[in-house]
Amino acid sequence: MARNFSAYRVYRLSKGNYILAGFITLPSLAVFASILFYATTALGYEEIDEFKKIKNVSLSIAILGALVDSLISVIIIHLLIYHKGDNTNRNTTDLLNLLIILTFSAGVATSFSTIACAISLAVAPDTLVYMFWFSLVGSRT
Repeated sequence: MARNFSAYRVYRLSKGNYILAGFITLPSLAVFASILFYATTALGYEEIDEFKKIKNVSLSIAILGALVDSLISVIIIHLLIYHKGDNTNRNTTDLLNLLIILTFSAGVATSFSTIACAISLAVAPDTLVYMFWFSLVGSRT
């Protein structure tokens, strides 16, 4: 749901552009639904090895999450750069530069975690290494 809050930020920064916010909202809702499915399915498991049964769901969550996190960062940075070009006030420009740096650094960390989750799941599907990266994504978003 944190990704949908980012979609709201995009909506506000883009001065009400529903289409741009929709590019984030729809895949974010798909990730959210996949995580709910994953959680409800995993609640019935008694052994840790049973998580291997739903590795395809984990892989789709990781790939779609990486896509959405990268898309959020790129769109917000683009919109901040656009607004920076309109301003001649130095204080406002400095604040927008700081927001661009913060957005980039937060987006890189989240995107790296989701990409690492997808790669570890694709490379070692019989292990649960991906769960480490998966848990880091939840703590950042």
